[in-house]
Amino acid sequence: MMESHHYAVHGCLKFLSVSVWNENNEQNLLQHLLSKDELWPVFAVPNFSLTKASGHQKFVALIDKLISKIGIDRVIAGCGLPNPSLPEKNQEVASSAWLAAEILCTWRWPGSSAVSTFLPLLSAYAKRSNCSQESLLDETLSILLDGSLVYGGNGTKSLVSMWPVPADEVEGVEEPFLRALVSFLSALFKEKIWGPEKASNLIELLVNKLFLGEAVNTNCLKILPLLINILLEPLYGYVEPGTGVQHCSVEERFLQNTMIDWLERALSLPPLVTWKTGEDMEDWLQLVISCYPFGTIGGPQALKPVRSISSDERKLLYKLFQKQRHVAGGSAMFNQLTVVQMLLSKLMIVSVGYCWNEFSEEDWDFFLSNIRSWIQSAVVIMEDVAENINGLVDSSSDNLNVMCQKIEKIILISDPFPIKISENALLSFLLLLKHCKLQQTEERENLNTFKSEKLDSVKDRILEGVLRLLFCTGMSEAIANACCKEAASVIALSRVEYTHFWDLVAFGLLIPHHKLEIKQ
Repeated sequence: MMESHHYAVHGCLKFLSVSVWNENNEQNLLQHLLSKDELWPVFAVPNFSLTKASGHQKFVALIDKLISKIGIDRVIAGCGLPNPSLPEKNQEVASSAWLAAEILCTWRWPGSSAVSTFLPLLSAYAKRSNCSQESLLDETLSILLDGSLVYGGNGTKSLVSMWPVPADEVEGVEEPFLRALVSFLSALFKEKIWGPEKASNLIELLVNKLFLGEAVNTNCLKILPLLINILLEPLYGYVEPGTGVQHCSVEERFLQNTMIDWLERALSLPPLVTWKTGEDMEDWLQLVISCYPFGTIGGPQALKPVRSISSDERKLLYKLFQKQRHVAGGSAMFNQLTVVQMLLSKLMIVSVGYCWNEFSEEDWDFFLSNIRSWIQSAVVIMEDVAENINGLVDSSSDNLNVMCQKIEKIILISDPFPIKISENALLSFLLLLKHCKLQQTEERENLNTFKSEKLDSVKDRILEGVLRLLFCTGMSEAIANACCKEAASVIALSRVEYTHFWDLVAFGLLIPHHKLEIKQ
């Protein structure tokens, strides 16, 4: 059946591009070509299952060509089926949302993808503001959100961050509905088709779906952090957080109260360092982390918080940070679980960004010792690479191709965790350096310089680690270059995979360094 659709669309492409039909005949033809059957669509159906997906990418590729030939408006208008819940004038377009959702969920097809062709065309179509286009977007959102709430719970953990997921990283979301939803929302808010009011309404909608009676909707909790990333961006300008909110609308108050509730729920959980393998307790903390975004426009030097939070919110966030170093009987023991370390590293960024003024000497000691440890884990990797490159060049008599292949194996990072967590540590450290710089220009009457000397020593050792990272990769490239330029190029190109990490390393050495002074 799918094969017959292929031939039909091929014929339609040729026919519609050269023929002049009246509108009714064109719509009848398109409705016939895009009609649903047992194999089509794959995603926009009540009982979604990838097991029946056979050849649908090729079919979507043909639809994509059809859209590029005759225009998205004609295809959208031609595939609509009646929807009794909508006004008659909106029927045609809004009921075509299933096709938009289907293409977005398919994501990639031979020769193109949803991001490269379909989303830009859909955005341009949506900008022709009228109620039918808005109905199409709302219906598409409803399909993608419903699918994400059912299937999306497993596709989020690795991407939860303090800033919206970049377009090239959306690929990391494996679940089709959630990936489509993230890209769909990102595009509409980026193009300002939807604005702050829509973002606020969607947050309230998601908050209302978070509970089923008294029980937590687990799937909603798992996808919420990734969506909050996107929905917060239209609500806040890129400003430093103040000590309180001067003008608070009803929507802002709702958001603040919601985030305070989430902070209190996270505080009711045990400290991160007590978690064990098999426990699934990180979701509330992931959600809290996503509520404190940072602006990165302008690169690492422009990194700063973008929300202005209330003093109550700040106190709870600081309390959550403190809880991570306070466990029964003394200070926190180091927990080697990667999920624990990654979450702690993200909480460090949020805490030093939004409530650093609350930190005591013990807080800074805990903060800096973890930062140093995480950066050191990347230093060890880079030192091993440099040592192995040196040994290879000294002892090898291989030809150029063999030499480059061996270098590629040496520089391959099989486990990216040390680099990723070191990247988070560098972000925290850069925020600290910016705070230290700001501190130098302010009053120091209540500062204890003597207590800060110990912490400054730790800060200097962290800077030494950052310098060693840069030295090791430079040394590896120089050693390889002594052998041949091609070998050096292999090492240089290996840094592209972790561009953000190396940008942070470089900026950490360029930013002016100031003493860290602790309030009494």
